[in-house]
Amino acid sequence: SSTDCYKSLFSNAPPASGGRVSLYRVHAMSVAHIKAFAKDEHGTILVFWAMSLAVMLGFVALSFDFGRIASTKSELQAFADHVALAAAGELDGQDDAITHAQAAAADMITDRQTFGAGDQTLDVIDYTLTFLSALPDDDTSALTDITTDPVDAVYVQATVAPRNVDTPFADALFGLRGGVAPEANVGATAVAGFTQY
Repeated sequence: SSTDCYKSLFSNAPPASGGRVSLYRVHAMSVAHIKAFAKDEHGTILVFWAMSLAVMLGFVALSFDFGRIASTKSELQAFADHVALAAAGELDGQDDAITHAQAAAADMITDRQTFGAGDQTLDVIDYTLTFLSALPDDDTSALTDITTDPVDAVYVQATVAPRNVDTPFADALFGLRGGVAPEANVGATAVAGFTQY
């Protein structure tokens, strides 16, 4: 019966006269249950744990993207260093120094990159050589003493073309926020010179 139902729901609410539960008492008990639920602190730590876990997993995911960027930067920088050193070893002040420098870099140096867009093999099409007669006194200044004269060429700058690195986790994070992740373009530059002893 409806009375038995009320009794089972509200065991602390005995039926009023006539076998019916007062609506006022039902309302009062509902409010009391809501207040008790609001004050109950059991399980509160689960909310903080879930939020912390989500943030931690986000940082772990982004670390994979940053690792891909750092790895690509390291690979391209090593390639630039090798190319510059190979070319600089031929800058002996002779009339064919630049020709020999370009050939040495092209013939002796190949490398690989892992995460950047495009072909994984790094070779002569992935860099440009710029020959210099002198370097600025300040390392932060631009290199302006460019020369095409093999006799004056003492230094060489190897510039590796930038590669775009995919960052899937950053793309997903920015996508959830309605934005677009910035492109991760990674390049490298190295300068080397020839010294006779």
